[in-house]
Amino acid sequence: AFGMSGAIFQSLVRNPLGSPDIIGFTGGAALGAVTMIVYFDASATLVSIGAVGGGLIAALLVYVFAWKRGVQAFRLVLVGIGAGFAISAAIDFMITRAEINDVQRAAVWLTGSLNGRGWDEVRTIGAALVVLGPLAVLMQRNLDRLDLGDDTAAALGINVGRSKLSLVLVGVGLAALGVSAAGPVAFIAFVAGPIARRLVNSPRACIVPAAFVGALVTVVADLAARRVLAPIELPVGIMTALI
Repeated sequence: AFGMSGAIFQSLVRNPLGSPDIIGFTGGAALGAVTMIVYFDASATLVSIGAVGGGLIAALLVYVFAWKRGVQAFRLVLVGIGAGFAISAAIDFMITRAEINDVQRAAVWLTGSLNGRGWDEVRTIGAALVVLGPLAVLMQRNLDRLDLGDDTAAALGINVGRSKLSLVLVGVGLAALGVSAAGPVAFIAFVAGPIARRLVNSPRACIVPAAFVGALVTVVADLAARRVLAPIELPVGIMTALI
């Protein structure tokens, strides 16, 4: 999910810094999920709902603030990075005001971890991949045309505004549901797309290869987190950041 989301956004803004974990969308999902954890002691399902809601709100705000006679890639990246810092500050504030047990639960979750995940999380991310994964693959054609520039894409018969909105919704949904299942695991969305492009030697978004690269990096990082310093086990988010 992280790999596909990263590939979508990096291609959409034509900038490798356009990853959802860099431009604040993953942070918005994390803020929504932490709100559910701290204030509502929510179940996995409600945490997922909070993550999706937070991710969509963050994407909407970034898009609105980046708008200036259209949305240019560099404005979206800069506004998104600023939004990411603001969201991080909001999360820190919530944690300083929360009960200690909620703080512990939120802090572990914010690191990004596969430890203690059960079938509720599997069902959540499984449903996301079954519904949103094929949509992302089907949108690859429009995404490749948008990568040529808005004017060229329009000349090729693409409804630019509608296509971008659809891609943003799918990308945010994938990132947010990934966050709800495992926390905001660092840098998976950021690195999966560029690695996939190099492996298949293609300038396109490479959504399917990015999905497999994201999964591979996550599994390798989790294995390293559990084995390198055994018997000490690290959260996978720490290891992905180190990698």
